[in-house]
Amino acid sequence: DRQASTHMGRYLAAFKARGITQAFLTLLDFHLADGDADDGIEVPEIFQTPAGRTALVNALVPFIKATEAEAKRRNLPLVWDLWNEPIGAVKVDLVDQQLFINALTDALIKDAPGTTITIGVRKAQDLEHWLYLLERYKAPLQDGRLKVVVSVHTYEPLAQLPDVGRLNVPDWFRPQLIAWVTEADPRNERTKQPK
Repeated sequence: DRQASTHMGRYLAAFKARGITQAFLTLLDFHLADGDADDGIEVPEIFQTPAGRTALVNALVPFIKATEAEAKRRNLPLVWDLWNEPIGAVKVDLVDQQLFINALTDALIKDAPGTTITIGVRKAQDLEHWLYLLERYKAPLQDGRLKVVVSVHTYEPLAQLPDVGRLNVPDWFRPQLIAWVTEADPRNERTKQPK
């Protein structure tokens, strides 16, 4: 939508004016389908049918494409967290989540090549549900039409965070592997998982 793109352009300008050199943007959050209508919008059904997934992809890709173009104009690299903590979207099964991410990624490769994506997982072991993307998109990852950052949240004891070198990623991907902790609660080692 034009208004969303206009607002995002203002954000990117403000980021750049304040010396920010890269931005990490969350596109969707697990609250969209977590079964708790009190936390905002609840739309699990959009992910559960091909028509719903296609409609959402068709709505999101022009926004991402416009934002990417504006960010490039401002020399401000972006990373898109396509779905923050999808494990929390308990009203959408994993297969439907993956089908949506596949459709969105396919469209980004076609319409916004060079986009950098991630799926921000709540716990390191949740990566097992998303690392398949590396093999599925091997060609675009190798030729630059797609970039992937591995993103983990740490609401668990830090000792449970795996060594990046031991992540189960294909050997061909290791030279370009970037892994970030994108949410953490460093107050103590007894933090609880978010709901």
